[in-house]
Amino acid sequence: MIYYLSIGSNIGDKKASLNLALDSIKDIVKVSSTYLTSAVEMEVGSQDFLNLIVEIDTQLDPMEILQNANYIEDQAQRLRPYPNAPRTLDIDLVYSPEITLDTPRLTLPHPRAKERLFVLVPLAELSERAASAVLGRPFLLSRFYMGDYDHEFIGQRISKYCDALGHNSIGR
Repeated sequence: MIYYLSIGSNIGDKKASLNLALDSIKDIVKVSSTYLTSAVEMEVGSQDFLNLIVEIDTQLDPMEILQNANYIEDQAQRLRPYPNAPRTLDIDLVYSPEITLDTPRLTLPHPRAKERLFVLVPLAELSERAASAVLGRPFLLSRFYMGDYDHEFIGQRISKYCDALGHNSIGR
């Protein structure tokens, strides 16, 4: 089954954290470019994130993917002192074209993905169909770069940090 995971970091060695995730996640099919993005729903003054999206093709079920993501976050020494705290690594399961889910631990598509450019832009880079499904209407990169969505995502900054370099090399 196909799944899309959002990976981000805003404290510590951000590139090393993203590379740890890319080295640890199994069954990666595609990796988006890496983007420098503003922190969303975090305290004022929070550091910017590095974010990307990966597409995986796996036989694992969503709860197993979530468990693996949490394990990788722990390997990056992620702490959770309070909601929306800065993080060394954040891995979210955001979408699958093959399954919807609504449990106390996991909802697919991710309920806030449609509000976040740091998810929609790299997701659209891999699959505009997936980004459109998450948003609930068309999301096209060409329209994004022309500014057609600016009024919907006020205050969210996003810029390409580096192109997709492969599974194991973010700016090495």
